Amino acid sequence: MRQRFRLLKSALATALCVTVLAAGFIFPVHVQAANAIRPSNVTEPGEGCKLYNYQGTFDTATKDEILTEINKIRKDACDRGVHITATGRTLKPSDYVPIKWSSALENMALLRSAETFGSYGTFRPNGDSDNSGASYGVPSDAEIMDTKTIMKSVSDWYDTQQRNWLINKNNEAINEYVSLIDPNNTYCGLASFNSVSGDHCIAEFSQTTKALDTTKLDVSGFIGQTVEVNTSTVTGFELYSYSEMIVGRTYPHASLMLVNEVDAKPYGSRYNHPVIENTNCWSSSDTSALPIDYLGNMTPKKAGTYTITYNGELGHYSK
Repeated sequence: MRQRFRLLKSALATALCVTVLAAGFIFPVHVQAANAIRPSNVTEPGEGCKLYNYQGTFDTATKDEILTEINKIRKDACDRGVHITATGRTLKPSDYVPIKWSSALENMALLRSAETFGSYGTFRPNGDSDNSGASYGVPSDAEIMDTKTIMKSVSDWYDTQQRNWLINKNNEAINEYVSLIDPNNTYCGLASFNSVSGDHCIAEFSQTTKALDTTKLDVSGFIGQTVEVNTSTVTGFELYSYSEMIVGRTYPHASLMLVNEVDAKPYGSRYNHPVIENTNCWSSSDTSALPIDYLGNMTPKKAGTYTITYNGELGHYSK
């Protein structure tokens, strides 16, 4: 039996011991190979801030998959004659306009999907009150979010609207669905960031009439996203891993978690983000018996009890 647990950082150090059991049933675990950290939209942190690399990977859904689904929803709304209260507009079939992809909005969504991971708020971790500072040259006119992959999020936004139709018996557009179907939204960019506790999807929309770059960015090789964080909200780090492991099985992954105490309105809470550095900071007390790679993935080779250590720019966590 295995269990997840954490140890709080002390004033000087934190340590983690694991017990490796003799091999029984071995369940292979796929560990994604990746080697790049995606840069933030700033190269130097602002006053009172620091750049941290949030560990995780990005959803690789294709542009065609995403746009096909969204445009199907947009056409359905026009054919159905959905009413958008915010604009006072009742859609008709001739209002259907396929939405286009924007690489600038995708850039923004990639950053925001990591920034808002776990916090599910509209504030930014650097202290900005909104997402305007995350713009890549094309300001977002609407931002919506969900805790799923891209395709599941799009489906979820539509399903929420369908439930509204069934319950309220009207053709009113609500919540995130409005951004999907509004003909004024001409471009979109979506991203979903996956970390140890799940997925977080962000969709950005623009009403610009300018011609934008529609290239889909390649995010398949990234292992993290650099995020600008206000250091006043960082209260320390916690080390997460497995207390027991079985010989021959791969365990992804040990994590150094940044503890973020957020007091910004309308959300105020405590969030943990796995962080990673550009160099290999992980080791074990017996690397031949318990090898561990730079992502914290472990494949125990021999039964015994070992100490896992993290040693890098963020601190030395060992005993």
